Amino acid sequence: MYECQTTVNRNAIFQNENLLNERVDAINNLSNDVIQVNEIFTDLAILVHEQGTHIDNIETNINRAHINIERGTNQVEKINKRSKKNCRCLYNTLYICCFIDSCLILVLIIKIINKN
Repeated sequence: MYECQTTVNRNAIFQNENLLNERVDAINNLSNDVIQVNEIFTDLAILVHEQGTHIDNIETNINRAHINIERGTNQVEKINKRSKKNCRCLYNTLYICCFIDSCLILVLIIKIINKN
């Protein structure tokens, strides 16, 4: 009987040791998983920081582009106004030249008629 009880005790101890070993393995696996999650969060934090820098650069470039577009628009408007003024001056010059030519032709015609 003593031998039977010793065998039962040994089996119980063996089962307890197996359970303890399984729990130790599970705790080790859990510890490794926590370490991996920590590494993932660290990598994610680095990526978020880098992306923040890129977003800041993009925002700065957008603001610069907006300012350059406004300047370009103002320059195009000025050139357009100058072009219209230059066009008016050209037309006015043409009208004056035509008027002078007409007057000269008229004077020539009058001289030719008076000669005859």
